[in-house]
Amino acid sequence: MKNYYCILILAFSILCVACQPVNETLEQGTEVSTTKETTKETTKETTKEVTMETTKETAPETKEEKLPELYAYREGQLYGYIDSEGNVVIKPKYLEAEDFKGERAVVRVVAPEKDQYYGILAQGVYGLIDRSGNYVIKPKGMILRVGQKRYLYSDPVEFWYGYGPTGMSVIKYRFIDENGENVTDKQFFDIQGITDNLFLANDGLKSYFIDAQGNKLGKYAEFNYFAVAYKNGERVVVAPFDDIYDRIITCLSIDGTILEEINDENKLTESISYFTKIYSPYIANSYFYPVFYHKDNTLVEKLNNTISDIMSELKGNAFSPDEDNESEDIESITQIQQTTVTDYSLSLINNIVNIDISLYWYGFGAAHPNMFMQSYYMNVKTGTRYVLKDLFAEDSDWQMAIAKLIDAQYVERGEWFLYLDETASKEERINEFYKDDYYASVTETGLRIYYQQYEIAPYAAGFPTFEISYEDLLPYMETDGEFYLNLIGNN
Repeated sequence: MKNYYCILILAFSILCVACQPVNETLEQGTEVSTTKETTKETTKETTKEVTMETTKETAPETKEEKLPELYAYREGQLYGYIDSEGNVVIKPKYLEAEDFKGERAVVRVVAPEKDQYYGILAQGVYGLIDRSGNYVIKPKGMILRVGQKRYLYSDPVEFWYGYGPTGMSVIKYRFIDENGENVTDKQFFDIQGITDNLFLANDGLKSYFIDAQGNKLGKYAEFNYFAVAYKNGERVVVAPFDDIYDRIITCLSIDGTILEEINDENKLTESISYFTKIYSPYIANSYFYPVFYHKDNTLVEKLNNTISDIMSELKGNAFSPDEDNESEDIESITQIQQTTVTDYSLSLINNIVNIDISLYWYGFGAAHPNMFMQSYYMNVKTGTRYVLKDLFAEDSDWQMAIAKLIDAQYVERGEWFLYLDETASKEERINEFYKDDYYASVTETGLRIYYQQYEIAPYAAGFPTFEISYEDLLPYMETDGEFYLNLIGNN
């Protein structure tokens, strides 16, 4: 899967803590740097260039008198503030602090001993201060900056680092102004500032644009997935947060006019192409899948129905690309406990489409994420779906043959990563390879056999993988079978 989940694990290992320091952890013993906004541009740079003119903003930003800069600095283990000339303005007393932006800054302090906090807030609670160090919002819960004068605020709850541009978009927040007042009664899982009067918000089901008063901007596009956005010149670029390949991108002008919608076309054959679509029933849950196009509508329908069946199995029969995502009880959901991302890759071997599906799952607060992989096969000419056993003769013990071939490779490698150690007998090893479930991708030269994490080896071993040639498996194959003829036979 093009190292998809290796990349994603790395991404999660560097997720930010709540302060930028709200968006960027300020470790003890490190120097303070000026705050940088966490945006799509810093988490995932798009590779698509859009060269077209856009219209001007319909709500120009108000120019205000520039205030003297105040910067966070550290003395010992605490943070205070200095001006541009190095004069101390607020003495160090905070565990973490962000540089001032305008009149306010977000800081973090030790939680009161009388209160009991869990998860993120056990390490300190957040407050909002003015330029004199007075609290506009007393330290209690979580505060995230989303603009010059706008913030997200949550009362103390038990939640953990885990998801979104800030690493904490897993609970609903109140959208507040610089005085701590609600600007709207509606709560959001995430809000990203584009300009002082334009924000991209997510309510759990959809991402859409709002103004600084929390009003939904109806003439702007909305997105049925958790999207991230950033301003690029006079354009706003929007994409699914979970799409690390930049396959689905929408470019808008500041006033909401769609300038371009990008979705790369991929050629499967000379006459069949496919695009990527996303189904996202709720924030932190994304299912990417291919949609095929061909002048033969009957064939396309069969291919796409096969894909839909596969996705239904992965999601427990709840997958339907065309279903209405609206939910009556959406307002009652205030916290997300995990993220699930399913993605795919395709390859064509003769007439067989090999589809490798990878499912990434992470329960927030867990020691590490978990992944699952599975391969599917279908006939590109008929849409017929096959399973691995269709490749072999019914009366052959092909599974034991594969186990023995795997064991021979395992011994040759000399990598003793099984739960069994190097003192295990050959019979024990073969039994281990045989008894546990394995999966296979079909390639041009043979089967790529792989085991899931934890099946035959510890988590650190990843997905133990072995290459078995068709030549070695030929005595066990159903050479007159449809699967074999379309995969290996002369067509």
